[in-house]
Amino acid sequence: MSELIPSRQRPLISGLITDSDRPIAHARVGVSFAPRPMPDVAAVTDENGRFSFASAGPGRHELVVVADGFSAQHVTVFVRSHPIALEVPLQPAPSS
Repeated sequence: MSELIPSRQRPLISGLITDSDRPIAHARVGVSFAPRPMPDVAAVTDENGRFSFASAGPGRHELVVVADGFSAQHVTVFVRSHPIALEVPLQPAPSS
């Protein structure tokens, strides 16, 4: 079984969540798949739409971004040895 890597040794995944060109505060960014076991990781964007958390280490990570009033967005990132910076635009949820 893989061991957890201390967070100080794992590259950061950070980014900006937007609605077209405006930041979305309080969006939730979670990890739905990581290359090794990791604790339940999620981040909430700040007032400027920014988030940051330590990755599980090198490899493929599947992220899911959700915010009230918007459709969920799934993002795949490949972490290597350097931090990853993303910009994820969300689309308004369809009206019911």
